[in-house]
Amino acid sequence: MSLKVITTVGTSLFTNYQKPENSKKLGNQFQSIGDLLDKLEKSGAIDVQKSQYKSTIRNLKERIKLIWLPEAKLNSCAEIQTLAAIAKDAKTKIEVILLATDTLLSVVACELIKEWLDTNAEISTKCTFNDNLSAPDTTIVKDLQIKDADKFTNEGFQNLLAIIKKHAVKDKNSEENNVFLNISGGYKALIPFLTLLAQLEKIPLKYMYEDSDQLITVGNLPFSFDFSFLTDEYLAFEMINPKKEKHNLPFISDFIENLSSVDEFKNLKDAFMIIEEAGKVDLSLLGTMLYNKYEESEKENDFNSSNLLGKIMEVKVYEFFKTQFNNATIVLGQPIGESVKGDAYDLDVFVETSDEIWGIEVKPQNVDVLTSDKMSEKKKKKTLEYKCEVGAFHSAKAHFKEKTLHLLIIMYHHKEPHKTQVDNFKSLKKKYDYIKWLWLKPSSNYKGNVNWSVGLNNLKEFNFETCQWVNFEI
Repeated sequence: MSLKVITTVGTSLFTNYQKPENSKKLGNQFQSIGDLLDKLEKSGAIDVQKSQYKSTIRNLKERIKLIWLPEAKLNSCAEIQTLAAIAKDAKTKIEVILLATDTLLSVVACELIKEWLDTNAEISTKCTFNDNLSAPDTTIVKDLQIKDADKFTNEGFQNLLAIIKKHAVKDKNSEENNVFLNISGGYKALIPFLTLLAQLEKIPLKYMYEDSDQLITVGNLPFSFDFSFLTDEYLAFEMINPKKEKHNLPFISDFIENLSSVDEFKNLKDAFMIIEEAGKVDLSLLGTMLYNKYEESEKENDFNSSNLLGKIMEVKVYEFFKTQFNNATIVLGQPIGESVKGDAYDLDVFVETSDEIWGIEVKPQNVDVLTSDKMSEKKKKKTLEYKCEVGAFHSAKAHFKEKTLHLLIIMYHHKEPHKTQVDNFKSLKKKYDYIKWLWLKPSSNYKGNVNWSVGLNNLKEFNFETCQWVNFEI
């Protein structure tokens, strides 16, 4: 299995050469590149193709290739030094993906590094650098520059994440991690965010320690991320999801209105999850990374903290019905019927007495109630409408005709369900009038404490005629 090393590239190839000690070391051979760097440092990646820069770029490359690289070799820049250490440690040929910032100097550095790696026997590599900005697989990160902070934050950093994730696809059939992220080069301001990305995506980091020759590897730390706050505050976060255009971002008051409490706004700001801009709310870089991973995790149905919380809530509801029915058959996760593919449908909680059947689905407030044409087939099958039309509720209606059937959807959240969900449930009720909708308000610290119980005081039932929440009665 080949080892893939994704390497961010900065300008240390040039700045290292310019250090005063190197001018003394090289003597008469040294030719300063300061004037060349001054002419190129403010130019973007696309300018590398402009005729006005060709002579300057040629002179820069010649001085680095003819003077610096032959002299410094593996110590010429942070990128080559780290790659050499990785190759030595791996004892195998490594595949290198060079990522340039949206600057002319970073592109030129990538070109020089690739040429040196391709022709030098000291490091066994297969090196990739695609400088075609119009190509979909370019490894120049568009808008990753420091002249325009908004472009850096909203576009450049997102483009960097997308390229890294694309190249970091691992062999799912292998337990070995063959993808690494080399962060020795590039903008130092990116390191905290790339470190978090590495943990989220389970990509080990590699870098050289300070000015030593010691290779440091940071693996996947033994912790997971708690995404349950995003589930709890999904209405507010939907207003600022990364796909939102700037002009569609919410005003602070509108954002706070959709939070579980006013205090939560301060908590999110203190955690650097959100930022304020001109009276509006947006995700920070940190918030964007976590939100994207949360969405990805939900789509993949990974076993994360949100799913774990859902399982705990199902157990709590199961325990509640155990206390209500002494002589009933009560099952947690009861298969009901079969799909076309033979997959058993199930009810989260199933209760059967001598004359009644209770089928219960326990869901968080961000559950998709209705299907839509924009949804994938996989996502449609997770909606409550699908449960009613084809899945467990539909199967229960078909199977249990001799007993009184109660089909309940219990939605848990610390705040009364939003008007959006009320409208969704009204639409669902028109098609499937047999459903009952309950709101379960858990204890205030339910995410960190399982020592509480569901009682009738925690449950309210929605009256579809009056549109009011009323006491639930069994």
